[in-house]
This record gives sequence, structure tokens and C-alpha cells, in this order.
Amino acid sequence: MIARGSSAAKETTTDRKKNPTGHAHKQNRAMRIDRAARTLLGVAALCWLLVNAGCNGATSSSGIAGVPNTTARVDWGVSLLANGTVGVGQFPAKFTFDVNAAADCTNDFVAFNTSLAGVSPTAAASSGGNAMFNPGPANGGTFTITHGAATLTLTAASDNTGNDFLVVSGDSDANAASLAARIAALGGPVGVTASASANVVTVTALTNGSEGNSITLASTLTSFGLGTTPLTGGLGTGNIVAFNKLYSTQGSAGGLCNQDGPSAYWSYYTGTGQALTSVVLSGDGTKVAFVENAGGGATLRILQWKAGEGTAAGYPAGVDQDISGSAWSTCTGGNSCMASIAFNGGAQDTKSAPFYNYPADILYVGDNNGKVHKFTGVFNGTPTEVTSGWPMTVNSGTTLTSPIYDSVSGNIFVGDNTGRLSFIREAGSTAGTCTPLPCLDTTNLAVGTGGAIDDAPVVDGTNGTVLAFNGNGLYAVNEPGVVLQATTALTGSVSFYIGGNISIFTCPDSICAPIYSGAFDNAYFTSPSTGHMYVCGKDNSQPDMPAIYQLSFNISGTLTSVGTPLLNMTQTSAEACSPVTEVYNPDGGGTGVPKDWIFLSVAEFANHIGPIPAGSPCQTVQHGCLISLDVTDGTTWDGSPGHPPALLTNAVVIPPSPYTAGKGSRPSATSGIVVDNVSTGAQASSIYFSLTNNSTGAGSGLPSCNTTAGVGCAVKLTQSALQ
Repeated sequence: MIARGSSAAKETTTDRKKNPTGHAHKQNRAMRIDRAARTLLGVAALCWLLVNAGCNGATSSSGIAGVPNTTARVDWGVSLLANGTVGVGQFPAKFTFDVNAAADCTNDFVAFNTSLAGVSPTAAASSGGNAMFNPGPANGGTFTITHGAATLTLTAASDNTGNDFLVVSGDSDANAASLAARIAALGGPVGVTASASANVVTVTALTNGSEGNSITLASTLTSFGLGTTPLTGGLGTGNIVAFNKLYSTQGSAGGLCNQDGPSAYWSYYTGTGQALTSVVLSGDGTKVAFVENAGGGATLRILQWKAGEGTAAGYPAGVDQDISGSAWSTCTGGNSCMASIAFNGGAQDTKSAPFYNYPADILYVGDNNGKVHKFTGVFNGTPTEVTSGWPMTVNSGTTLTSPIYDSVSGNIFVGDNTGRLSFIREAGSTAGTCTPLPCLDTTNLAVGTGGAIDDAPVVDGTNGTVLAFNGNGLYAVNEPGVVLQATTALTGSVSFYIGGNISIFTCPDSICAPIYSGAFDNAYFTSPSTGHMYVCGKDNSQPDMPAIYQLSFNISGTLTSVGTPLLNMTQTSAEACSPVTEVYNPDGGGTGVPKDWIFLSVAEFANHIGPIPAGSPCQTVQHGCLISLDVTDGTTWDGSPGHPPALLTNAVVIPPSPYTAGKGSRPSATSGIVVDNVSTGAQASSIYFSLTNNSTGAGSGLPSCNTTAGVGCAVKLTQSALQ
């Protein structure tokens, strides 16, 4: 069993052949693999489900110059508001979990945390002062309302038909009433209504929330005074939003769901804090859990959502009922309900996403003070933090990664920002020496020298191994890229360098880019010796330049080599990768033609030469780049043993991630990436992620967000072509 990930984990038993993306516990012959969720269900890339992974939380900011729109189109992009993002190293969460299930336009959804401070939805945006003057506007002038990609244009005319509104000479009050009436009648698609008082027309968003502040007005009417634009005064920012009708095109109706873009399934304001780490889903998808951070510390929010409550990240709903301290059975039928539990000790949590043990209804999560917290009754009982023996101090004062519970050994593994890998022996543990259970084992390992473990470990419970990665080793020993493997008792460790040469150049602020945990290919689930793990390490001749390594194992799953890396993805150093996500699609190359893909992004300065594919916009724009690589041949890169491929499979340009002075290398340009399914339905078999910087440009596809610049963006692309 391989546990990988950060945020969530679903424990079920599946066969890799039946569940090709390996979302949950995979059982392929004798191998059980815990995948925490990087592929489908949600968060990390190889652990129980594949939907909620995510390990590292970070907010992003704008300030990068716009880049031209060179991509023909993305499947869709939806605004998460300015600076809204799932976060660096964090993952959206996808439901349903069965990748072989038929794509479902109603019940399949993807949930995104926004990393924004929540604001209660108490006011709708509006614009007053739109005034008619005598003798009144002449026929033919227009009044235009724009909301994202949607536009309503009304024309002054001699009647009130279609998009025309009646104007008469010398009666400004009547003309104002006429315009307001047409806006009220036709404004639904752009999210507005209007009213008139004397000669003044007030345009108001239909829904409370900050989304309305992006609605703009324009006029070519004569004898008319345009009021404030965009609308102002809207209050309401969501902490979390979900979309369904996923299998759609954008710009026109299409796909299996036959509509223009996805629908907002639900959106909630849960508090004034920020949800900086990945979301975890209940087994039936009816509840979500996530951590919200505010000045007073972190709080676990557990939400039972209701379809239709909230219509966008900027149009959230409040939760109907607070059941904190009570059982879920007290939630009134038909209500949305939420349980909130402040972390014992008051620490914040900016990196550690929740890890959920589905059979036991137990959730584990770390904090920024070196402690792992345990919660019981999370989705099915009375949500409660365990305070007897917990929270357990792992390494006091440190920032922890997401913990990973391995149901084979009964241990919980966690890394921290000093580079230490530790484990807790939970009740029933079979590996380790500390007693009585539960307890922190005295054995721990340094992954490299100094630096930080930025992502959750990967645990192969079947073979009894743990993998951890460090991208920030000390300059004195010149080791900015290290992978370590040990047993589930943290004995018998082996380590390899995975690139970086800081003797020739220093990383910005002496802080090198993080290295996130890798993803196994499909062949590994049959036999470790025939498969590989792919991880974005660093060029061994450069200080901090991304490179993809192909890790190899022997028959017992012991790491034996890191191979020859794929180089030259970027022109410069100090550019981080996102975590790697893998999906095996039996029809990915066409009916009956299997494909095993990995996906990741690089921060900026994508190379203008190979391996970036010739003709790719990434070669010409040279900003952030999301890439895919076909690794179907599990023993080689391109059919030639020992040699990486000449070219990546596909690449699409994305806005570069933001650089912050004093914070080291530029972070990855996208969040972690999740997959939905292996369906052959139109617009299914896709990947989902958020940008980590605001969108740029005004085109229909990336790096814009559905024609909108300056906003965070939830994005869907097809697995096969990234378009």
C-alpha cells in the first residue's frame, strides 16, 4: 500500500486494472497502495484516492506583466477572484472517486479552497448616478454591462423589443424607467438588475458578494451621465467553492454536459480566516473538511454542503446551521451544516493539509508548532479533537507537512521545515520501538543536511518503505536536492542526490526551490522493478533549475537509482515545479490505446528549445508552462533505455508565478493537479488545478481566465492534449 499525499485519503481496496489512476488503496496482485490524492480524488498524487492532496499552502499576488494569449483555448477557466488560488503544493478535490464510473454532469464536482480571507456576504455591488438628461438619449446609442465573458448591450430605440429600450424626447424620467426595466428583464445572464428614481438608473448585482465589484458599465448614449464603473460596494468572499457540469466547453455550449462552462455547485463563507491547504472529501462526497487560519490560530471546518447555495467564489452563501460540539444527526434535514473545532494549542497551519482515515472516520493534520492533531467522528459521528495524548509534539516549533497514515504498519509519517522525517506509532502499530502506543518514535531521519521537507512523504505499505524529498539543503555541503527512502520503522535508509549545484551559483536569498513528492507510474503497481517514480528535482549542473528524474526500484521496492534527468525545461534557475501527478488511461491514446501520463508545471522562463515541444506557445512566450509527458513505456523514457525523451508530450503557457523578494526561488505556476476519470465522454478525462498568480490577457484561453485578466483561476484541461 502506498500512501502518498497530503491532504486526504480514502481507504478502499481496488485493483489498479479496474481503477487505473490509482486513487485509493490499490490492490494489484499482492500490492496495496495508499495514494493520498494527487490524481483524482483530491490531494497528493499517490495516496489513497487522488482527489485531495496538497501539502504546501501559499497565497499568491499579482504584479507580473501580462503575456500575450497564445493558446487557442482551454476547456474552461473560472474566476477565484483576485489572488484566489488553491495554493502552491496544494490540490483541489474531485468527486466521484471511481475513475471508471460514467462521467456524471450533476454529481461529479471539483472543490477549490481559495486561500482568501472570508468575507460575509452582506451587500450587493451597485452603481448609482447613471442619469438621463433632457432631451433624452438619441436612438442608436448603447448601454453595455459586462461580467466576465458575459455581455449585455441595450440600444436606445423607438420601442421595447429585444435588446432595445424605448426613448422619447424631453422625458428623462421615462427614459430612465425604460432602461431600468430592460436591464431588470434581461440582466440575469450578467448578474444584475436595475431600478429608476426620477432620471437616475441604479444598476445592482443580483447577489450579495464581491464578485459584483467586477461588473463594468459602458455607454455611448447621448444626454447621459455614466455612474461608477465597475460596480462597487459588494461584500462577500468565499473560503471554498465547488463546480459541477465539469464536462463542458467554454465560449459556446458543448461537451457531455452541453453547456458553456461549468456551473457553480456551491460556494461558502465559513469564517474570516484563510483556507490555505487542500480540501478533503467524505466518502459519499456530501461533506468536506479543511483548515481555516486566522490570527487566533487554525480551525478545522467540516461542512455539509447544499447544492445551489452560493453561485461563485465572490457570491458565497453563509452556512445554515452550526452543529459544533454536536453529532451530525443534529443537522436539520435540508440545511447546510458546519462543525468547527479550533486547534488545541492555538497554532496556525499554513502547510499541512488534512489526511483522513476513511474506515476509522479519523483525521490527522499538522500545525506550525510541530504538532500533529487527531480528530474523531469527523464525517459520521460527533466531530471532536482528541486531547488525551494528542496533539503529539513531533518537532517543537517547526512547520509540519501533511501527515500520512499507513494502515499496514499503523504509523503516521510527517516531515518538517528542518528536513527531519519522523513517525508516530498509532494504536495497532507493528513497526517501531516506542511504547506505550500512541507515541512518537525516537527514530527520525535527516533528509539531506538542513533545508526543508515541503511535501508529505510517500509510503509504500506493501513493501514497507517511505520516501521523502528535500530541495533546500545547506550550501556548505552543496546538496539542494535529495531523496531518501527508509523502512516504515525509519531504518535501512538510502539517499540519492536529485540535482542542484550551488557551488557555481547561489539561489535567490540563499533559498532554493522546494522539491515535491513524486508520482509512481502504472507499471510500479504491477511490480516495483518494472516501474518508476517521476519527480521534479534539479539539473545536476545548475543550482536550482528544474529537471525530471525517473527513479528506479528493485523487486522489493528498494530505491536503486535516480537515472538520467530530463533537462532544459527552463532557461534559468530559481524556477520551481508543481508536484507531479500521474494518471493511467486505458483509452488515452484512442479506444484500446492506453496512455500513462504525468503532469506538472514550471514557474517561468520555459525554454525556447527542446524538450519544450516545437510550436508550443511555451517556447515563444517563455513564461510559466504546464506540461505533460507520456511515460507509458515504464522501463524507458522513449524506447531507448537510460535516455530521457527528446521532447515533452504537450505544453501550454500559463501566467508566471509571483516572485516575492526575500522568499527565494519563484514558486510553481500552478497548484497541484488532480484528474477526474478515464471516461471517453466528451470533455471528460481531464485535469484540474488553479493558477498561483492572477490571469493575464483577454483571450478565451490561458493565460487569461475565460477572457478575464487579474483574477485567480480554476482551470480544466483534457489529459490527452491539454486543450
